[in-house]
Amino acid sequence: MRKDHVRDYATEAFRYYAKIGKTAEQLKDDIGMAILEEKSNRVISTNGLSSPTEYAILKKEQIINSLQAEISDIDAVDKTLHRLDRESKRAVQIVYFTDADKDLKRNDISNRVHIASLSIPCGESTVYRMLRKARGVLAEERGLRM
Repeated sequence: MRKDHVRDYATEAFRYYAKIGKTAEQLKDDIGMAILEEKSNRVISTNGLSSPTEYAILKKEQIINSLQAEISDIDAVDKTLHRLDRESKRAVQIVYFTDADKDLKRNDISNRVHIASLSIPCGESTVYRMLRKARGVLAEERGLRM
């Protein structure tokens, strides 16, 4: 069996997506809304720019640029989920999305694979193959070497 070099990265990308609970576009919109709310709640120093709206747009772009890696991961996971078949998507949701806001403990993944194998239904080795396929699709969508 080949070594899966993106396993840890992909696992965390799926878990981050589940933790955030939004698509990349929704996250960008939320950032823009937060800046506009800040603008309406108080007077913003424009730092020499012509208007507070122009400043808000530039601020949104700065924040989005600083979160570009996270946004790219969210976008790649979203595209991956659209490319997967129903069973593979269900396996990803059961194994990676469960308790995404909590740290993984020993045997969490294998216990969830067992639960997924009962829920889908299929064998545990099939669930592991589905997860490997999902990680491969994510790596392709994200532009990573597999």
